[in-house]
Amino acid sequence: MTTRAHPRRPATLPALAAGLLLASCTMDFVPGSVVENRRVLALIAEPPELDGTRPGAAATVRAIEAQPLDQPAPPAGTTLERRWSLCPFSLGARAGYACALPQCEVPLVPDAGGAVTVEHAELIALVTSCLQAPGTVPPPGLGDGTFPAVSDVLVRYRLVEVTPAAAVPEVLVREAVQRIPVWNQPPTRALNTLPAFAAVAVTVDGVTAQPCLDPTAAGVGACSKAGTLASVAPLSIVAAVDPASMEDYPTGERTATEAFGLTFFTTAGRFDFDTGSATRDQPSASVKLELKEVPATTRDALLWVVLRDLRGGEAVAGPFRLGVE
Repeated sequence: MTTRAHPRRPATLPALAAGLLLASCTMDFVPGSVVENRRVLALIAEPPELDGTRPGAAATVRAIEAQPLDQPAPPAGTTLERRWSLCPFSLGARAGYACALPQCEVPLVPDAGGAVTVEHAELIALVTSCLQAPGTVPPPGLGDGTFPAVSDVLVRYRLVEVTPAAAVPEVLVREAVQRIPVWNQPPTRALNTLPAFAAVAVTVDGVTAQPCLDPTAAGVGACSKAGTLASVAPLSIVAAVDPASMEDYPTGERTATEAFGLTFFTTAGRFDFDTGSATRDQPSASVKLELKEVPATTRDALLWVVLRDLRGGEAVAGPFRLGVE
């Protein structure tokens, strides 16, 4: 858009621009680490990398969700559906891991625990059948009917609110995608495994935090408090990882060691920093949670920590219950 200055008021635009800049600097945005509504914290694939040359090779994927304790009830007649699907071949990192065969994306049926399983034999059968369909254009590496040594599979997870009587019957709440590298030929290196927290995963002000497994179903009162968020001083939160789960892996002509990334989430308060890192020499990360922007009626909060090995492996600690002054 092009803006023209009025010839009799040459200072109008500079003043307006300065005002907009000042306003943008003073606006308070809610950080992504504050859980204000339902979201997907992680999709955990076990194993995070699949050796398809082993008989019965399969990976199980489960979703870790988070929501505030006062999550508003959906409209009457609304149900929340959790939908899984599988894209058999991704275009890779340069294309944002887009599905190379979108017409071949198929639904996955979760088990009783809500997880889905990707079996290598069924994956190969799906790709083979899809490529034989009329009008299908094979992506690079599949044109001659053979499979590349390593391919990327995408598992998609959608949270959808369904209200049949509404004008818009379906509303997408959240969507998450997990990439799973699949070896179709014997692996040339050790495959990635899941990262792990230490035996004492999280401490709050030096005290071991006990997870609150299902606070929305059992009621948060059934969980012990890991600490209390008060105006006197911020809470010191430390997340520790198991350094033995940090793996060495080849990158180019050298060998690198994993460095884990940690992200902290809360339903109340503000972190000084909501991310941290851990290495073998320093296998923990600490943040501070302050009593800021908390409604006066809030008495409890939840805390999560997400651990990522930056190669596709993830783990989640929590939720932990925090009291609020």
